[in-house]
Amino acid sequence: PGPAETVAVMDKSEQALSSGTSRLILLCVPLLWATYAPALRYVFVSDNPPGPAALSMVRIFMSTLPFAASVQNTFRHTLASDDDEQADALATARAALELGIYNSGGTALQAWGLDHTSSAHSGFIMGALSVVVPAMAVIQGDVVDDVTWAACAMTFLGVLLIGADSIDIASDVVSNVPPDALQGDVATFMAAMCYALFTLRASTYARQFNSVSLIGVKSFVMLCVMMFWYVSTALMSGGVDVADFTFLTSPVVFAAVVFSSLVPGALANYLQIKGQAGVPAAEAQIIYASTPAFNAVLSVALLNETMSTNALIGGGVIFVSSLAPFVISAHHSQDKEKE
Repeated sequence: PGPAETVAVMDKSEQALSSGTSRLILLCVPLLWATYAPALRYVFVSDNPPGPAALSMVRIFMSTLPFAASVQNTFRHTLASDDDEQADALATARAALELGIYNSGGTALQAWGLDHTSSAHSGFIMGALSVVVPAMAVIQGDVVDDVTWAACAMTFLGVLLIGADSIDIASDVVSNVPPDALQGDVATFMAAMCYALFTLRASTYARQFNSVSLIGVKSFVMLCVMMFWYVSTALMSGGVDVADFTFLTSPVVFAAVVFSSLVPGALANYLQIKGQAGVPAAEAQIIYASTPAFNAVLSVALLNETMSTNALIGGGVIFVSSLAPFVISAHHSQDKEKE
C-alpha cells in the first residue's frame, strides 16, 4: 500500500478484526470510563481545585501526547503533491474534525457538570442518554427493534427519578444535593447528547480510516477547542483564578489528572474507535450502558459519596433497561443456533 493508505485507510489488521473480537475490545471501554468521573471529582474536591477549563485543557494535552507522531504524519500528508494521498489525508482530517467537535463538547460539558453535581448523578445521567444513539441511528436509516424502544421508555423513567433529586422542592426531602445540582445535571445531559453523536459517527468513520490517525487528529482538534475555552474563560474572569495551575503541584492530584487523561481518556478512545469498526453504534452503546453501575460503585467506594433512594432506583432502572436489548439479542441468537 502507498503512503496515503497508511494515513487514511484502515490497514489489513484492523479490517481482519471479527465482530467477537470487536465486542471484547468494547467491553473494556465502560470499565475504563467508570474511572473518569471519580478521578475528576477527586480533583475538584481537593484543597486547590482547578477550573473546568484549565483542567480540561491539561487533560486533553496529556491525552494528545501519545498520538503526536500520528498527528504530524497526517498533517504532513495533507500537503503532499500526490492528489490521492492528499485527498485521503484531508478525508481523515475532516472526519476527525467532526468527531473532535462532538467529543470536545461532551468533555467540556461533563467537566463543568461534575463541578456542580455528584459523579454518581453524572454517571447515571450519561448512561440514561445512551439510548439516544439507537434513536439517532434510526434517523440516519438504521433499523432498531422494539426491545430497544422499550428500553428507551424505561430509561426515560430512570432519568425522571434521578432528576427529582436536583429539584429542591423541599429542603427536608433532599438534604445532600447541592443547590446548583440542576445546572450540573443539565450540563451532563448536554454532554451525553454530544457523546451520542460521537458514538454514532464513530462507527461510520472507524470502518473507513486508520484508528491511530483518526484518534490522533481528533485529539488535536479537541486540544484546540479546549485552549480556546480556557483563553476565553480567562479573559472573561480577569485570568486570576482560571490561570492558576498550582493544582498540579500536588503529587496525588497530578497523578489523578494523568490517570484521567491516559486511561479513561486516550486508551478508552482508541479502544472505542478500534472496537466500533466491527460493531454498529446502537449495539456498541448497549455495551457502554454498563458504565453507570461501575461509576456509582467507584464513587461510593473512593469518594464516600452518598446516593439517595431516587438515584438508586433510577440507576437500577437505567442499568436493567440498557442491558436488556443486549441480553435478549444474545438469547435469540442461541435459540436460532439450536434450531
